Amino acid sequence: MKLFRTFAHSTFAVCIPALVAAPAFADPVKQDGQWRGSLDAGFSAASGNTTSTSLNLGATANWATSTDKFTSNLLGLYGTSTDDSGNRTTSDDLVRGNAEFDHDMTPKIYSMYTLDAERNELQDLNFRAAAAVALGYHFVKTDKQTFNVFSGISYNYEIYKTTTRQYPELLLGEEYDQAVNDTLSLTERLAVYPNLGYIGNVRTQLDLGLVVKLTERLNLKLTYQDRYNSQPVEEVKKHDSLFVTSIAYTFGPK
Repeated sequence: MKLFRTFAHSTFAVCIPALVAAPAFADPVKQDGQWRGSLDAGFSAASGNTTSTSLNLGATANWATSTDKFTSNLLGLYGTSTDDSGNRTTSDDLVRGNAEFDHDMTPKIYSMYTLDAERNELQDLNFRAAAAVALGYHFVKTDKQTFNVFSGISYNYEIYKTTTRQYPELLLGEEYDQAVNDTLSLTERLAVYPNLGYIGNVRTQLDLGLVVKLTERLNLKLTYQDRYNSQPVEEVKKHDSLFVTSIAYTFGPK
């Protein structure tokens, strides 16, 4: 129940204010067999008792037909802060990416193949790779809206600064995409990974996003990612979340 309350709070705390503000991932992928994507960048700086800077870079590439879909995302984040004494520390240092291929076996049932990779210096994580195979069900699938649930099995390989771990996991999840109108779209995805190697442990991934179309090629993107690991390595927190804003240049057919 504690885990459920934590994620419910995270979802409402981020989703509702964002929807009210109405300014992200990407638009629901168009099913015309054409490649589309974006290149994203964002920068922030603050000064006062502490001087801080943060830079995020990202990219997406997507392709889909009426039966097949490929999506990929890459995000890099680096930030530093310096106090009045001149002590400089790293506030953010991570690279996170994923790729997914879906194939419709029937109009409602599809197979799913995913690969996630991550490096997070502040979590003492040198490298993580998780590959999964799953079956999914389309509750809704249109050009403007999709809602899917999926379940399968994953294998996770992690290299931390102090140890290496590998184990199989279950995969349970759901995802929702909607083009609200011609300028606003939203994406939500929740994946839960119960550990089959260390029973009782669990990983979760929550991704929320909004994108606002500024011009034919430029978008404003807001992205929130929440990661939970019930059994992290020593001196590492169970929760890790980030919120980034960026301007994206889109490529491909309009």
